[in-house]
Amino acid sequence: MPSRALTRSTGQQVFFEKLSPQIRAEFLGACDSLYYLRPRAGFDPETGEEIETEESGLIPFRLWPEQRRTAQVMLDQQRRRLPVRVVKVKPRQSGDSSFGEVWQFHQVYWGRQEHGITVAHSDQTTASLHAMTKTLYNELPPELRLPHERKNKQELAFADPYGNSIIAQTAGNIDLGHGLTLRHAHLSELPLWLNPEKALEGLLEAIAVSAGTSIYMEAKAQESGDWFHTFWKNSKLGLTGFTPLFTPWYLVPEYRAPLPDGFEATEEEQEWMAEFAI
Repeated sequence: MPSRALTRSTGQQVFFEKLSPQIRAEFLGACDSLYYLRPRAGFDPETGEEIETEESGLIPFRLWPEQRRTAQVMLDQQRRRLPVRVVKVKPRQSGDSSFGEVWQFHQVYWGRQEHGITVAHSDQTTASLHAMTKTLYNELPPELRLPHERKNKQELAFADPYGNSIIAQTAGNIDLGHGLTLRHAHLSELPLWLNPEKALEGLLEAIAVSAGTSIYMEAKAQESGDWFHTFWKNSKLGLTGFTPLFTPWYLVPEYRAPLPDGFEATEEEQEWMAEFAI
């Protein structure tokens, strides 16, 4: 028996093809609508660790201010017909890994013959990130769900005439990207990769340096002088083709709390507040 996704009517296909160009052109609008739902709890997509919370279920994917800033940079590159290339240094639980999955899903899903890859440092984190991609697909309105050919732990692929796919691989694979034709990549936690330079050789060759492609790197800083630190510094010098972005921890909503009654900042704290605009 064919899957439910493969039994879509001609009317549904016409509806999808009419609406998809408009949705693809409005990434921020898609994030601000009910098109993208994510798990409220269960795991941290950046680490793969379980999260304990009293709440469960799905919630709309609402962009935090720093995620929106990243999106604006990438959308600006897109509007200027440039290849989208961003490298992001982030704090823990900043939502940047989640953003990377949503960005890639949006670029791949609403086009045709678009192919993306998610790569992280461990099998657990790779699986957690890819699970988010599958949730984004599963929770779309039924009339917007493309027929899929494969939906498993490593791949989400859609049937012709669309032919889009997103695969997930772990960075320990030295043949990363070899033999693939890709247009998008979400690369997570590069400082924890065993050999990022070697792993990226084939991957960066698989994605043309042309308009309509995107590569989004995001990671927490680890060691001074490691590959990621060097790449970040070279990006700041304009030597890599990547736009460097940095999110300090105090701009992440989850790290903020109301001040207690009667709080008075010390002189040193006042200096920090002035220097960092907090």
